[in-house]
Amino acid sequence: MTCGRGKPSEARRGGATPQAKKEIGTLSITVNVEGANVSCDGRDVGKAPIEGEVFVEPGATSVVVRAEGHKEALRTVALAKGETKAIEITLETDPNAGAVVPAPGAGGNGGASGIEPANGGTGGNGASADANGGVDTGGMSTKTVVVIAGSALTAIGLGVGIGFTIAKGNAKDDAEALRQETTAALGPGGCRAGVAACDDLADANDRGESAARLSAIGFIGAGVFGAGTLAALFLWPDKKTDVSRSTRFGAQPVRGGAGFQVSGSF
Repeated sequence: MTCGRGKPSEARRGGATPQAKKEIGTLSITVNVEGANVSCDGRDVGKAPIEGEVFVEPGATSVVVRAEGHKEALRTVALAKGETKAIEITLETDPNAGAVVPAPGAGGNGGASGIEPANGGTGGNGASADANGGVDTGGMSTKTVVVIAGSALTAIGLGVGIGFTIAKGNAKDDAEALRQETTAALGPGGCRAGVAACDDLADANDRGESAARLSAIGFIGAGVFGAGTLAALFLWPDKKTDVSRSTRFGAQPVRGGAGFQVSGSF
């Protein structure tokens, strides 16, 4: 019998001529579970025990074996032209076979999973989805989450800014040393393309400019995230804050331009 990406030429069910076997691969498949379904490269071979040889195209062949109550087994075999291999596949019993999965909503008062949560919660002390599709943050308020995230992004921005500031300084030092070297060798303004020291000087200048841009981006990002974090920390009202004591801010016109007003009870 044949399987694989295409039928091997001259191969036929139950056997193949000696000449055909030189152009194809031959498998002998043994399975420990009688009646298991055997397929290779997506083509059905039959049920175990597999009688006779299985002919495949040369190359990698994937043999899959399935049987009820057992875990699926996959074996990949590489065969060259004219090569013959015997493989034994052992299926393992699936302990979850036949387990009943409750339908959604069938768990009574214990929630969709049928397991009653501790302390009247919705499934444990960890983070979980609430009834409105939100995510429980483990008791932290949204304000706290925003402040923590903003602080982390501010620290990252500072790290980027500082790191590329150091890189800019190193590139500047390299450029200065190369400038002195080329000036001594070629005279002032004597640098030209194709001279190794001049090319190195241009590269050092480029590195310095790139590092300066990235450093500025890092510090600007740190400033933006830092300002946002401080605004959230001091201006974001807590859940239980009385409206009369909450902070309000906004823009209003004033004589000669516009102003920014912050008002409220502290």
